[in-house]
Amino acid sequence: MKKTNRDIYKSIKTTPITILTTLLAFLALLLYFYNFRGSFSKDPHSWGAFGSYLNGTIGTLAAITAVIWLIISVNLQKKELEHVKAQLEKSAEEQIKQTTISAISAILNSSLQLINNYQNDLVALNNGEKHLHPFADAQHLHNKIDMEWRKMIFYQAKIESYLNDKYIDKSNENSEDDEPF
Repeated sequence: MKKTNRDIYKSIKTTPITILTTLLAFLALLLYFYNFRGSFSKDPHSWGAFGSYLNGTIGTLAAITAVIWLIISVNLQKKELEHVKAQLEKSAEEQIKQTTISAISAILNSSLQLINNYQNDLVALNNGEKHLHPFADAQHLHNKIDMEWRKMIFYQAKIESYLNDKYIDKSNENSEDDEPF
């Protein structure tokens, strides 16, 4: 099974703590048995004293270890949350760019459709069809087509700007080759 960065981080940080805690617990037991000659007592009071000793040494050691693990865990979660927050902010920025590009693309499609309609009206006007709007003359239609073309050029530049921000590496801005590939 492949270890993730989090698994590696946990094993590196917690293994020394676990080993140290275990060694200190054994040391506490060894000191107790060494001090009282390692014999087992039949007296309940001796067992009560032994339990108090373990509670005072190993219990305290376990509490300190738990606090250390808690601090490590909180710091790890803090780093992960910062990473997730940064990713969400980046994702939100990309979503805004995508939404803007979609909106501009819709405007471009609308302008293209209007140009096609105006060109059809010009063809109809040149064929002498009378079903056009009374104010529709060739000059008026040419002006509308020109206006839509200018709008399309403006919005195409906007899309190119967004795409350049997204896909072209900033470190290569001074390169002689302007091709993205």
